[in-house]
Amino acid sequence: LNLTKNEAQQYDVLNILLFAEGLTSEQYNRSSCEIENQAIVWMSNYRRLGVTEDEIGFVQLRTIYQRYVLALLYITMDGPNWVKQNGWLQDRFACNWYAISCSYLERISEIRLSNNGLKGSLPTQLGYMPFLRIIDVSNNEIVGGLPNEMTSNPSLHEIDVSNNMLNGSIPSIANISVVIDRLVFSNNDLSGSIPTEIGRFHRMRRLALDGNRIKGTIPTEIGKLADLEALDLATNQLTGTIPTELSELQFMERLDLSDNMLNGTVPEVMGGLSLLESLYIFNNDVTGPIPESFCRPGVTLSFAIIVASCNGTHSVSPDCTCCDNGGLAQCFEELPASLQGELQDRGTDPDSSSSSEDEEGGGGRGNFNGNVRRQLNQRRKLWLRHSRFEATE
Repeated sequence: LNLTKNEAQQYDVLNILLFAEGLTSEQYNRSSCEIENQAIVWMSNYRRLGVTEDEIGFVQLRTIYQRYVLALLYITMDGPNWVKQNGWLQDRFACNWYAISCSYLERISEIRLSNNGLKGSLPTQLGYMPFLRIIDVSNNEIVGGLPNEMTSNPSLHEIDVSNNMLNGSIPSIANISVVIDRLVFSNNDLSGSIPTEIGRFHRMRRLALDGNRIKGTIPTEIGKLADLEALDLATNQLTGTIPTELSELQFMERLDLSDNMLNGTVPEVMGGLSLLESLYIFNNDVTGPIPESFCRPGVTLSFAIIVASCNGTHSVSPDCTCCDNGGLAQCFEELPASLQGELQDRGTDPDSSSSSEDEEGGGGRGNFNGNVRRQLNQRRKLWLRHSRFEATE
């Protein structure tokens, strides 16, 4: 390891500072090959701190710490082989690095590295990013557990780690910031149950835990997520009945409970969800008819799809016939080919780009095409939020 005199002095200072702050597990010697030490060595050059030697006394420590965490992320997760890595460990200002966004004064607010070839485990030090609002590392090859240090970062509003190879238990919900509004853990190998503390997140708009090995029942506390627009719990091992408390989610647009072991019936009161566009309950042990409340004109005008196991392979299946009697919803045992894209894109956000029915002028999904439904829903959202605001005055 060849460091200049100034770099060696800077290394010693950083080594002490980072250990004192808890960002390294030990104080290293300069010859150590540990990944944490490699990041310290990279940081030892004044230019990489974004300051000159004369300015080193005035640099904000938080800026140093943030840049160290990003260097550690790059080295830990096979950065040299990423699909895109423009600026990483090259440009002295981290705000110029690919997929990094800053607010001001190099306060790193977003890390968006989806589909970028990340491999390995997420460093726990991601929890020390005091201004980070969004982290999206979906569609990579990330393994290991999901660090509680990261998910408990109080500044985070959105976490998307979907489509990776994460395992272990669901992170402790109790430590996640109440300001979180988008939590996407889809298609990993996470286990455990949905904790009752989920009801803390009154601002959450999307909760996606589908495609894991989650067991237990759907907690009734989910009904407290007043702003929730999309709930994806498909392809798990959930048991019990569909909670009636889901009917309290007045902003719900998409509800996916398919491919579980749920039983009982579909609660009648859920037909009052006026913004609901799609309901997926196939491949469960749910019995009885789809409630008439789902098919009443004027109640669920925006409703487009119900996908249930109607006389399908399941031995016990719901009866979907009510929706064929003049109602605006449409029930399917199996989704028609024209709507397969909708089923494949179940994991996308409610506000994301238009799906196949928009392109095909409705695709058989009711009397309203996608654009009209979306406009109606936006108006209803505004009205519901306004009504709730007035009620709290």
